[in-house]
Amino acid sequence: MNRRLISVIVALVLAGAGTLAVLAYARAADDRAAERSRPVSVLVAARPIPAGTEVAKLESGGYLRLRNYPAGAVPDDALSRLTAGDQGLIVNTAVGEGALITRSLMEEKEASQAFAIPEGRIALTVEMGEPQRVAGYAKPGSKVVIFISLKQVKARGSGSARIEATEQRVRILMSDVPVLAVGPASADGTEQDNRGDRALVTLGVTQEQAERLILGATQGTGEGEGNALYMGLQTDSSELDVKSPGVSNFTIVK
Repeated sequence: MNRRLISVIVALVLAGAGTLAVLAYARAADDRAAERSRPVSVLVAARPIPAGTEVAKLESGGYLRLRNYPAGAVPDDALSRLTAGDQGLIVNTAVGEGALITRSLMEEKEASQAFAIPEGRIALTVEMGEPQRVAGYAKPGSKVVIFISLKQVKARGSGSARIEATEQRVRILMSDVPVLAVGPASADGTEQDNRGDRALVTLGVTQEQAERLILGATQGTGEGEGNALYMGLQTDSSELDVKSPGVSNFTIVK
């Protein structure tokens, strides 16, 4: 009889423990479901964000807004605010309107070929040899002045009295030009080795500067024509006269 009573008591205890375990699991599941549905505020793109945009300009540029999402639908690296440590980063890929702003979208500027294009300018790439890019010292972040060496044929008179002379003139083409990148980019955004002493230099220019730069880079590609672009590293104390007519083979010796 005692054995039978003990068996009944053990069965009741086990049944009670099982019931409590089921209730505890159900309560935990309810808590998890409530936590996942809890609204959280996260940053989203208020408008498309171009790749290379500086994080420091996202708020002032009107690129961000807060939006509530269920906590369970938000990635672990989603951001609800930008910190002081984020200000030196850039957005490493284009972000569509309404997309969540996550930590993975940001990286150090030096870690990527992506670059920020100055406000109001465009990025334009030209090919230059090592001497033309200041022996390779023109780097991303440098400010350069660009000179052009141009041959022009000048004629005077007509017929048998016509006299032609070739003038080689060097003058400033433009100044205060920021260097955005040097060298071609591979598929993963890293720089590739330059071939020989030639390298691609990407500059931040205005439309007018781009037109002049393209003309200067494409004229004189034939043998013996001798047109060339040269860079000079520029500082805030550099003394430049952009209106100077330059010098030519007729005026180099005064």
